Amino acid sequence: MRREEKIDEDISLLILGRVAEGQGGQWHAAPNLTDAIVIAEYKPKEDIINLVSLPRDLYGEFGGETFKINEIYSRKKIEEFMEKLPEITGIDVKNYLVVDVEVIKTAVDKLGGIDVELTDAITDPVTGFKLEAGTHHLTGDDAIWVMRNRFAPSGDFFREKNQHNIIAAVFARFSAMSRAEKTTFLLSMTPYVENTETNFSIGELAPRFSAVGKLSFNSVTLDFSTGLLKSSYIPVGPQIIGTTTDDATGTPEQGAATSSRAYVLIPKDGINNYEAIRAFIEEKLM
Repeated sequence: MRREEKIDEDISLLILGRVAEGQGGQWHAAPNLTDAIVIAEYKPKEDIINLVSLPRDLYGEFGGETFKINEIYSRKKIEEFMEKLPEITGIDVKNYLVVDVEVIKTAVDKLGGIDVELTDAITDPVTGFKLEAGTHHLTGDDAIWVMRNRFAPSGDFFREKNQHNIIAAVFARFSAMSRAEKTTFLLSMTPYVENTETNFSIGELAPRFSAVGKLSFNSVTLDFSTGLLKSSYIPVGPQIIGTTTDDATGTPEQGAATSSRAYVLIPKDGINNYEAIRAFIEEKLM
């Protein structure tokens, strides 16, 4: 029997979680925006994975265009974004993986569910989905609701921390399997990931993970408590707000053009200035 090849070098991967077209419905009405932007840095010698989330509302210039990073998939700017990652995070990332929510749901269900400890309760006032703080055994549907819920005072930052919890729980469940069970699971997922967008061969890398044992996780997120980000607004438009009637002639006139505004996050030292953010992340990495 051929011995499985172990991973002996660090691997950094940009994971983009999105709702694909046609998956609106219960999940979201705005397809192709990346609701999760996570860098996973696997260090096999230390048996640890650094998980670094960047807030989806982070606004900057990538590939000659300026936009929020949750648009990198729809704008086809993934490669350009990765070129900026060493400047933003200190991590050189060569590979990316775009994951649809349905793939995550299927993976969790095929693992038999996952156990996750929630530090805060989760409530979705629209659907009524609710989980109290504490340990829960989650199905695939549950996991997606947890990963996407941001109805909390900390908003997207709340979601990012829960995304890290889900990723860690998936790896914990996977690493607890025997090698035969791991191989069976990876093979069962092949039809679901074969159309997943990436720039590397999942088929070549996946079997090597069968040898992965118990892992530790180091979670790094950026929220307002770090003092590294500030809120801002950018104009979106122009937009015509209506028509008026000329009092003298009674004929309609075109309304005034105005611009709506979109909420964004920018580094505390200004747009595209990531020095303080990079120093913070590098200090937190293990």
